[in-house]
Amino acid sequence: MIWPSLQTIIEQEWVNSFQITNQVNLKEIPSGVYIFTYHSVVDPQNCQSWEMHYDKALTTVKHFAEHLKFLTSVMSPLSLPEAANLFQQKKINKPYFVINFDDGYQNILTNADPLCTKYGVTPTIFVNGLFASQQQAYYRPLLYDLLARQNADAIAATLNRELQTNIFKADELLAQTKDHYSPGIQKAIMKIWNKYSQGQSIKNIHLDFDQLRQFRNRGWHIANHTYSHATLACLPFNAIKKEIVENERILSEEGLDPIPWVGYPNGMAKHVNLSVKKWLDQNSHYHGLHANGGVNLVFNQREWLRMSIGDLSLKEFKNVLARNIHISLKASEQLPLQVNSKMKLRYAKSHIVAKKNGSKKRIAFLIPCRADAYGKVMASTRLRVYDIIKSFKKSKSYQVELFNPKKKYDLYIFQKFFNADALKFLSQFKNYGAKALLDINVNYFEYRGTEKISKEQTQEIFTFAEKIDGFIAASAFLEKKIKTCFPEKDVSYIPENLMLKPVFPCKKHRPTNPIRLLYIGYAVKAVDILLIEDILEWLGDKYRLELIIISEKNPDIRIKGIKMRYYKYNQAQLAKLMLKGDIKIAPRDLNDSYNFGHTFTKIGYPMSIGVPVVASDLDSYRGSPALLCRTKKEWKDNLVQLIESSAQRQKLGDEGIRYCYDHFNLTKISDLYIELFNKILE
Repeated sequence: MIWPSLQTIIEQEWVNSFQITNQVNLKEIPSGVYIFTYHSVVDPQNCQSWEMHYDKALTTVKHFAEHLKFLTSVMSPLSLPEAANLFQQKKINKPYFVINFDDGYQNILTNADPLCTKYGVTPTIFVNGLFASQQQAYYRPLLYDLLARQNADAIAATLNRELQTNIFKADELLAQTKDHYSPGIQKAIMKIWNKYSQGQSIKNIHLDFDQLRQFRNRGWHIANHTYSHATLACLPFNAIKKEIVENERILSEEGLDPIPWVGYPNGMAKHVNLSVKKWLDQNSHYHGLHANGGVNLVFNQREWLRMSIGDLSLKEFKNVLARNIHISLKASEQLPLQVNSKMKLRYAKSHIVAKKNGSKKRIAFLIPCRADAYGKVMASTRLRVYDIIKSFKKSKSYQVELFNPKKKYDLYIFQKFFNADALKFLSQFKNYGAKALLDINVNYFEYRGTEKISKEQTQEIFTFAEKIDGFIAASAFLEKKIKTCFPEKDVSYIPENLMLKPVFPCKKHRPTNPIRLLYIGYAVKAVDILLIEDILEWLGDKYRLELIIISEKNPDIRIKGIKMRYYKYNQAQLAKLMLKGDIKIAPRDLNDSYNFGHTFTKIGYPMSIGVPVVASDLDSYRGSPALLCRTKKEWKDNLVQLIESSAQRQKLGDEGIRYCYDHFNLTKISDLYIELFNKILE
């Protein structure tokens, strides 16, 4: 399990729960610690320009008051140190809430403080020493303010010049400066601010040390947000150490008595790395705090969870709270967190609950090869059999396993297995009234137009199909094809899952040379690369390129002007290997009918970790963020676009991750099997 494991799962479940609103009964909130983080609390009738322009971090006084009033009616307030103490003493027996403020903006003093006093809340302010010293202000509110009042093209041009790059574009600066963070961005934007702000002072943005001491003397807590708000995952170990230790030293010297908590800047799982964990391991008294969702149902000193709150109405706030409870309970099912059973309250699950029929229904998968280790079976068997069996391990309604000839089952699923041997098995099962399905991921239904399917195979599958109850199709194309051939049969389209668990980081795209193209697949199919050989040669002459091939053996493909790198396929190391690539290519012969039934998985694996894809225009790829091609010109144009723009690679990579989470997560795929089992065995 990688670190941070819990925050990564929380983020995955957040993406999977887009339709969840107030499905948790907020009158029966689970026991735990609910940490809410605010940034800038604004009075729209009395504010400075940056406060309204920095709308990403804005919460109005009206909404902040509504939030506190609601929270104090359903939970008890705590400070951060109190929360940690109660957890360590195992005394979290009801819902508690904690309020934090990040970055230390001055409007906390004018707008938030009176309300916190009114509702008996003792917050913590996470402070950056650089900004509290008034030497600089955090670049994000400056940039938001600049873009609202100045020419974005001029700002982008200046930023590119200062950082000696060309990646920053006028209409993408807000996202790009965060996604492509480097320590130089803070200084560069301060320089741009001094140029364009017409003498406007930065000293009215962040609380200074005198103001922070006022808070500390009244019982508020001050904590570490790093010295300069640097994205820690972008720094080497020594720089991470300096950001945290130097900030603690400054805060201590200023008499702020900082508590040993570090709020990770930006707060997502991808914003920390193993070097951060190494520092925390060496400083075991420190607590680490994320800021991208989740509820603390158990104690996890390195991965405290918190919800970052913007300008939400009370209704929106309740929905966000409900969704965070939902995803945290879901996350507790994926990690051995030992959540107290009292926390597992009645709540509307996003997945479908299998019908209860008394004893478990028994389901067997039959595969055309011997059972083998997970990493050695065919990819389709791993995805469509082994993963599905594992997903039903805790099911109370279905016992799903590989076929055991000593047992009888209610349902048999033949996975890509329909020859004479399969037919003998099928006849036996039908004798005692069992149901049977054929799971298929290849277009065996037409042998004309391809050399990969024989006439005998097509005849076998038609013979087998006459005796089964239905099909499971691995792609929408196969679903349509089967319904045309067998209109009287039941056909269910269930795609392959991408096992989107937090076992790898996601791709971060930066300007790089050479650009590495990526191909993954069986060696015998790597010849498809040569379909675009002339395009690749042209690109190799114009750019410095490498082609990475991941396969079970070296296909020995050679392209003039492009350096080739071969890596032997290893399922356990696949994500790590794929991260070596910058652009995934997936050419297919669109004149070969065999290719029409292919599943999304071919491009889904790299897409799921943020590698953008350029592929042939296959039915199963449509609707995804892949750039699809039917002509040589489209291949050329799409590849040039991605080779020349790391920002575009990052954009498509991020969209790909979101698309894969939405459509191919294992929970969703398991739900489709539950629907099918309920229907077939009702």
